[in-house]
Amino acid sequence: GVGGQWLAFRLGRYARLEAPWRVVLGRIDGEPVIITLSQGHDGWTPDAIVRVESSNGHIARIVDYTHCPWVLREAHAAVSDAA
Repeated sequence: GVGGQWLAFRLGRYARLEAPWRVVLGRIDGEPVIITLSQGHDGWTPDAIVRVESSNGHIARIVDYTHCPWVLREAHAAVSDAA
């Protein structure tokens, strides 16, 4: 489906990045999201968020805030490896 195509495209782009990165589950303002982390001198820090909405067990909408850094700066983020 469309969600799988988007995810494959996006992960392909991330795979080409030269800097270390990873993806974890977390919450932004209480809502579950995917958070990309980048590794810096002080460890792993949140870099961007992706909101995935589902309906009837299928991906209904994906909103990628990678190019909107102000969204993450203004949000209350909670990163969890077991969210």
